[in-house]
Amino acid sequence: MLRSECKIGMKVIFGRANGEKTTGRVVRLNRVKAKVQTDEARGLHAPAGTIWGVPYSMLREIGGTADVPSATLGKVLMPVQVKDIPYNPFDVTVNSILTAIDSVYSQLSPENLTCDGELPQYMVVAKAAKLRKQLAALQTAYGSPVSETEVYKWYESKSAYEKEQELQNA
Repeated sequence: MLRSECKIGMKVIFGRANGEKTTGRVVRLNRVKAKVQTDEARGLHAPAGTIWGVPYSMLREIGGTADVPSATLGKVLMPVQVKDIPYNPFDVTVNSILTAIDSVYSQLSPENLTCDGELPQYMVVAKAAKLRKQLAALQTAYGSPVSETEVYKWYESKSAYEKEQELQNA
């Protein structure tokens, strides 16, 4: 896409040809890159709402600006709020799913995904695709998308509950 074709508020998808693709909205036009606010999480540490500087050559339009209120055009939208998932020791199914989601996010971390840089790129891409497929299936089983931050907070609440139980039993 050329800079002249890009407009603030335009819905786009970006990413490398063989890499992760992410949707978002253009919030600012610079000389070399557009600032794009993501509609979904990208990678492990970029939740929905993160602003990325994306070269125009990596952008593809996927929709118009008709559904964007004119008051929000050119403004940075607030990131999506992280929901709190409390730990419930009696809900074994949900706990199993969230534990599995936590495990997949852990395996998607760069050092685990690449085996500390030992795996060739084609194996890293295949491993990441397999893990993302597992993550999607687990999130479907859970009933809604769960970000890495939400799972981490759930895990913290689980650890706090277990520590509290340990103290009560001591």
